Amino acid sequence: MKKTCTFLCVGVILAFGSVLQADEGFPDPISIDRESPSVAFGSTIGDIYDWVGPPGSGWDAGGPGPVIHVQDITYGLSTNDNNDAHSRGDFVDDGQFALLSIYFSGHDNRSLLSGDVSMGLPNTDYLNQAVRNQAAGDRFMLNGMTTLSPQAVMLGAGPSGVSLPFYPGANGNYPINLLSANQTNYNEIPSLPPNVFNAYSAPAGSDVQDDMDALELMAFDLSGDRVHDVPIYLSLDSISPGLLGPTPSGADIYVSPAPAAPPGSYHVYAESTQLGLDLTPGANQLDEVDALVIWASNHDLVNPGTDYALFSLAPSSPTLWGGDGQPGMAGVDDDGLNGPDDLGEVGFGDDMSPADIFVTDFSGAFKLYLAANTIGMRNTDNVDSLDAEIQLQDPIDSMPGSPMGPTVMGDFNLDGQVDVSDLGILAGNYGTPTGMKWANGDADGNEAVDVSDLGALAGWYGTHTAAAAAASVPEPSTVIVLLSGLVGLAFFRMR
Repeated sequence: MKKTCTFLCVGVILAFGSVLQADEGFPDPISIDRESPSVAFGSTIGDIYDWVGPPGSGWDAGGPGPVIHVQDITYGLSTNDNNDAHSRGDFVDDGQFALLSIYFSGHDNRSLLSGDVSMGLPNTDYLNQAVRNQAAGDRFMLNGMTTLSPQAVMLGAGPSGVSLPFYPGANGNYPINLLSANQTNYNEIPSLPPNVFNAYSAPAGSDVQDDMDALELMAFDLSGDRVHDVPIYLSLDSISPGLLGPTPSGADIYVSPAPAAPPGSYHVYAESTQLGLDLTPGANQLDEVDALVIWASNHDLVNPGTDYALFSLAPSSPTLWGGDGQPGMAGVDDDGLNGPDDLGEVGFGDDMSPADIFVTDFSGAFKLYLAANTIGMRNTDNVDSLDAEIQLQDPIDSMPGSPMGPTVMGDFNLDGQVDVSDLGILAGNYGTPTGMKWANGDADGNEAVDVSDLGALAGWYGTHTAAAAAASVPEPSTVIVLLSGLVGLAFFRMR
């Protein structure tokens, strides 16, 4: 039945989006790594975990800790297999052709097992959380959209930049990345709100915080039985016993179909060399995919040139060492200053960064999609999980019933700007489950008008098509109508 969304409803939805997200059945499934302290309490490195309440109930606060979304054995993993990256592979979204919103986490473990600490660049939410020992289990989002699609970059137009910040910040000094979900939403350790220093005393051999090791924005289990109802594409870390094939690699991509045949199984979807990895002479199968987004046309085997992926590489991957095959051996930094920790650098020598995001079409090569500093990370940092959501590039290609020619997301009445009139269109159709089109407020093309469309509109509110959709100032009355929700949206992804 259709629900009418009044302006008050709009403000409430935006202000409390994180609660609605769980209610709407979007668990944003994650995994955690070997060094996460929750493992010492019984959580595993192969289970996939849910966004569930009550938030802030990590093991350090008495539990229940991370709650299982998909159990490891149901998609073929054993006790010591580490789900290092996962993705649903939603080819229907045509993400390889679209401009994207990017979500990620960083590797911020301070234990003796790894010793690498991601801190982020100045003027980022990542740095704000990292200095408080909180960043590893958080999800962050790029403050703005990519300027190029994965396909365009793979064809030689890239790397992509970032445009149109969702949240302008103080005096227009917009942060490069934003906190999108605190670790408490997943009941990770520590059970603390943002901006609080984490002084947790970790169990022996563990870190002081859980590390988000894989990220997906949509559910794998659609029925609540802890078994995936859509395919799981994944990589395993290089010491997982479940690596497959005659030359197993942490850069191979696997898939567990839905339903898996036989049950509880997975197989190789794409070998590492099809991504352009494990090609460094003398470095035998040592690359490791650390984060992954896939658009897959076939759920069994890769279709080179048609399927696409975004990925990052673990710091130990020889491919990151560049053409000379040596880590950190290429002389001065690109900005002319010595030292790989220089925050102003664009790159260091010919080395690539574990915080760089790459793109491949599985034809045996990859290209840089987003450089580390573009997403607010240092070259010595590490992007540990990744997902992307599509934003509007050309509505005639991607939106049912959309207008001819490009516009900006949320401009439902096609007057070239996103304002209160567009909000009124969405509100009038809010809750309609089928038959909706662009002109009715359906921003994401699923033919329904729901909280996802509201989030898309809010992210672009106050923009217009002139001057590359430069930001404009909302009317004061509209700001009152939306309460504080529009600013709050920058920190919580709406669905």
